[in-house]
Amino acid sequence: MSWDTKIIEKNVSENRVLVCVRVPGSGKLTFSNSLCQAYPDKWYRVNQDDLGTRRACEDLFKAKLNEIGMNVIVDRCNFNGNQRQVWINLAWSFGVPVDAIIMDTPMEECSSRILERQNHPTEVKGQKGLEILADFQKWMILPSYEEGFERIISIKPQPTSDSYNDKVIEEILTKLTEEPIVKHNKSVPITNFRKFNIKDENNSRS
Repeated sequence: MSWDTKIIEKNVSENRVLVCVRVPGSGKLTFSNSLCQAYPDKWYRVNQDDLGTRRACEDLFKAKLNEIGMNVIVDRCNFNGNQRQVWINLAWSFGVPVDAIIMDTPMEECSSRILERQNHPTEVKGQKGLEILADFQKWMILPSYEEGFERIISIKPQPTSDSYNDKVIEEILTKLTEEPIVKHNKSVPITNFRKFNIKDENNSRS
């Protein structure tokens, strides 16, 4: 894909998908929950920690895209193109565009959050959590437009979960809206990513 396809235009789709990207502890859960709380009639969070399996996530993802005007945010690490390909191809099967949001959180802060976690639904907490974090840091490949994303932005972490008030959420959505759009042929599934064979691929931790 050439960069001359990068043009600014108004989105006319009834739905959109937003794919979170980054390591555990980077704030994906906090941001996605805050987005859905700010716009409960427009955004729905899909998260594997809540649903148990990726298949369950895929089923809910498709069900929500069948609802007119409902946007979906995918709260997973989505650490490489092969992981993200699942959501892009599913969204494209509905003719729905996909954006990516990268949680630009320093690793030191991710580590601190993981050590402070209590009653977290995954194993990503305490000393074992730091080991898992180190693995995800090694595996992480940031998204590119060649994967099929229309817009990609990064956001800085907020000091507390309460900092994601309606104003901050609106500013982030405005930043996303103002990002130039890269258009793609959604009739052609993305299939050119090398398989990433690790035991965690289908059960990626948040």
